[in-house]
Order: sequence, then C-alpha cells, then structure tokens
Amino acid sequence: IAERAPEVPTAITWIVVRDARRALALLAAEFNGHPSRQMQVVGITGTNGKTTTSYLLAAIFEAAGVRCGLMGTVSYRIGEREVQATRTTPEAPEVQRLLRQMVDAGCGACVMEVSSHALAMSRVEGMQFAAGVFTNLTRDHLDFHADMEDYFAAKRKLFEMLPGDAPAVVNLDDPRGAALLEIMKRP
Repeated sequence: IAERAPEVPTAITWIVVRDARRALALLAAEFNGHPSRQMQVVGITGTNGKTTTSYLLAAIFEAAGVRCGLMGTVSYRIGEREVQATRTTPEAPEVQRLLRQMVDAGCGACVMEVSSHALAMSRVEGMQFAAGVFTNLTRDHLDFHADMEDYFAAKRKLFEMLPGDAPAVVNLDDPRGAALLEIMKRP
C-alpha cells in the first residue's frame, strides 16, 4: 500500500491509495475483525485531563460490572494485564491489536485517550466510538499543528466520527466547547 507507484518494477503486489495512513487504519481494523464494534469505546480528547478522565471512566465501567480496557498516556490495560504505554494513542495496527486483545479478554468497554496527533495521522480511522469526551484546548503541540485552528480541527475529528445518537461530554467552560456542540447538531 503506497501513495505512489513504485519507482522500479516489482514482483510484489502494490496498491496505490490516496491516503496510506487512512488505508493502514482501515486495513488494521479489518484484519482484527473490527473490535471497536464489539465493545463500547469511549474516546477522550483534549490538551489536559485525558488521563484522569480515562481512569475515572474505567473505574465507573468496572463498578458497573463491565470489564474495561484502557489505552492512554501511562499504560494500556487489557483485562487484568497492564503494560507501559509507548505513546498516548499508538499507531493504527497496535490500536486495533490492543482492542482485539481487550475483546478476547472479555472487556465490554474501553476508555481511550485519543491524541490530536492520532486524529491528524488517521490512527483511529475506521473505529466505532460509543461516546466522546472533550476536556479542553490550550496552547500545546504547536510544534506539530500549524496553529490553534489546525489543533482544534484535529480534536474535532473525534466528534465528527461519533454516530448521530452517541453521547458526548463537552467542557463548555472551554471556549472551543460551544463550537463542538454546533458540529454535533449538524445533520
């Protein structure tokens, strides 16, 4: 899978796509049997507060009797097993592999920190989120994003991915919160 044809003839199968990162995410979801469709995945995005929110939500799921996996800045939790995180939101193949392991371990839910990098780089394309949470947006990661509008556009993608009937928790104390609500009202 590539965004351009090979420079020299090759004997291997070569498929040219418009967006290789998106294709990678969609293929990873397919390869792993679309695990996000087999559990409730809550995506949490924002500059600050994602980790705290993810641990609170995981505890709520567990208290309600729903085994909950976790993917975030500190660690990835798959059933009873916990491993140190390599990044807040890993690359698409690892995201899908971890979700598959969670389903196989009997998890009915996963709370997942969804970074702006992951959204901008299509790491969660093809996922089915059951709900979304927006904590806030402050001046950070401008080494990666061109400006605050670009940064917000990345965060907004999570809410554009939500099904129409999916709940969302949006911090309206943040000036960008109202803009997210407007996006979610569109047909």
